[in-house]
Amino acid sequence: MNKIEIGKLSPYLASFVSGALIVVFITLAVVFFTTTKQQAAPTSSSVELVVPEPAPTPEPTAPEERPVTEVTVNWHDHYVDVDEYEFIGKLPVAIHYSQLYPVQGTYDEVVELGVIESGELAGAKVYDYIGYSEEELGGSYAESKLLISTKNAWGFENFFVQKDIYGGEQADEFYAVGSSDQKTILRITNFLNTTSTPLPTTLSLPSGKKLIGGYPSGRKVCHACVFGGEEKIYEKAFLSREGIQLYTTKEHRIFEGGEEGKPHPDIYIAFNSLGRSYDYSSHIPVDDNEIISTDEITWETNFKNDSSYKVSRTERGCGGYGPYKTYTPTELGTLQKIGSTQNDGDVYLPINFETSTLTKEAYDMWYTFDSDGEKPDYQAFLKEFKVPYFLWQDAFGRWLKYESDTLVPAAECGKPVIYLYPEKETDIHIELPHFIKVTVSEPKYPYNGWDVTAKPNGELTMQDGSKYGSLFWEGTGVGYKTPETGFVVARENIPNFLYKTLPKYGLNETEIAEFMEFWVPELNKSKFYRLSCLTDEFDKAAPLNVIPKPNTIIRLFMDVKPLSAPMEIDTPIIHTPQRLGFTLVEWGGLLYR
Repeated sequence: MNKIEIGKLSPYLASFVSGALIVVFITLAVVFFTTTKQQAAPTSSSVELVVPEPAPTPEPTAPEERPVTEVTVNWHDHYVDVDEYEFIGKLPVAIHYSQLYPVQGTYDEVVELGVIESGELAGAKVYDYIGYSEEELGGSYAESKLLISTKNAWGFENFFVQKDIYGGEQADEFYAVGSSDQKTILRITNFLNTTSTPLPTTLSLPSGKKLIGGYPSGRKVCHACVFGGEEKIYEKAFLSREGIQLYTTKEHRIFEGGEEGKPHPDIYIAFNSLGRSYDYSSHIPVDDNEIISTDEITWETNFKNDSSYKVSRTERGCGGYGPYKTYTPTELGTLQKIGSTQNDGDVYLPINFETSTLTKEAYDMWYTFDSDGEKPDYQAFLKEFKVPYFLWQDAFGRWLKYESDTLVPAAECGKPVIYLYPEKETDIHIELPHFIKVTVSEPKYPYNGWDVTAKPNGELTMQDGSKYGSLFWEGTGVGYKTPETGFVVARENIPNFLYKTLPKYGLNETEIAEFMEFWVPELNKSKFYRLSCLTDEFDKAAPLNVIPKPNTIIRLFMDVKPLSAPMEIDTPIIHTPQRLGFTLVEWGGLLYR
């Protein structure tokens, strides 16, 4: 490698430095001369200052118009079921976890409703995606969105999501998945119009009488009710004067009453054009807890009171979800008007109020006891309640009874506990009836039911690995007839009675100990209790869906009525069950709050 000697570089370096210094000197001289000249310029008041004109304001630009493609849909005469798991598998993450609600942890349903007719999107399918959302402590509510699915040039599916699912002005507009500003790019020109128009809050019966409702109920969507097809849950009832078809559902009990003894359920259901449900019934307007405030009634002078009222039902149980209790004119006798509702007619009491059977029934329902467990007498009850109940005639001509809410103690199924004993380690699915509203559960009750792995010793392992000895729930919605047999037991004898009686119903020592641990402290307020143990009756009122099916099912539900004195009641005949094969055991009772 050649080496460069430092000494030989010196003449070149000197020349470079000299040239650079000359350039710097000339630059400084120019700057100095220019600055000095500006400072020395003469000033005068006659010199005009030049003010620059402001820049012109730009003309406002028109907002960018949203690109809209109008499409026409050929709606199916009959909806088409779609495999929801396969469909969900095609959805992009963006739509699955953010633009559809609810999705995670719910039961989903997907149906095909139509196909776009023409244009570049011809053949694109319109789907209805329904998510049954899981509430915090059980239960569900239906929410949904429409989706349009198309294929791009590479054969992959693109999705467009309905912009407004709550019946607003943009229910017929859709935006592309992944569009953060949600610019509308599709509009259905022949959209199902009643979806964007809420159903009326009242509907007229063929007789002209009114039903109240018109609020979304969140019941199971009925596509067959509007798109045709087989429907097993709902059945047609009648056409309202407004031209809206009303339905009944098998989950609501039907009873005799009304004109010509025709059966009438408590609730009628109407559906909008996408099969979303709206409930209607004949009743005095109430709040969310089915309570009528005393301020809602204009009372006659002698009947003003501070009570609030709730409709009476024929069956009692966990939450009192039985049908309305109705009366015939013969049962009521002569009535006297005691007040008027704001818009729904007058309210009445029997003219022989103090001796009426209805008044005596109201006294029996009065669960009030002093510190000694004694119930006040009948005269004290009449003094306490000026109007313990009233009667009102509904749109079907039925007489309904509304009772003071202090006479209708809040009741729910108190700690039903389920034990599972398979013959070998088994995966088990167990589901409560859908009409039960779960209020407390441990482990948490999902909408679709519990899935557990059970061992022969009763140990239960949940899907997340947590372990339990039983499944516990409390809730409302179970209705059953008041038991006609039972035992009358003094408060101090309850522990001994339960310890001797529960084995006869098939409970083992562990189950008896846990039953008594919960119930004995609850039964300490009254001097006596009527204890009725339901077995087959409760199984019919709240059937369980268990997969695989147990060989032996033992279900014991204790209906309790506090008493101030012993009463006459028939003693039940007990058939002690034998535990054979896979055995399910459940105990619980009616718990007053």
